[in-house]
Amino acid sequence: MKPTPTFVVDCSVTITWCFEDERTAATDALLDRLSSEAAVVPQLWTVEVTNAMVIAERRGRVSVAQTTLFIDALLSLPIVVAISDAELMPQVVAVARAHNLSAYDSAYVVLALNSGLPLATLDKAIIAAGKQLGLQILS
Repeated sequence: MKPTPTFVVDCSVTITWCFEDERTAATDALLDRLSSEAAVVPQLWTVEVTNAMVIAERRGRVSVAQTTLFIDALLSLPIVVAISDAELMPQVVAVARAHNLSAYDSAYVVLALNSGLPLATLDKAIIAAGKQLGLQILS
């Protein structure tokens, strides 16, 4: 059984764990937290991370084997995928409109708002919206 999540993590942070040139001390610390804590993500995170890896393959940044290893490593981490985002659609739309975010980015903000958890992101627009909404931002 996975521990109870203590933060929301988005794709911008997750992807840094694969690419040395994108890693920071802060993103490494978030990964380290997953040795004793869990994170939560919206359902779209799985497709978003997978898409980022496929694009990285196409650009020659990683090999097929590296993508497979990275995804296997992610699946071994205590990252809980939120069970259903469907009921959050009205709230996602409202936050996206109010803060000029994509619905994808808004989903992370709404998950953090509803769970009362801090949000780990490197995305400037998400950080700005999160701060305006009173979220604790981890980055």
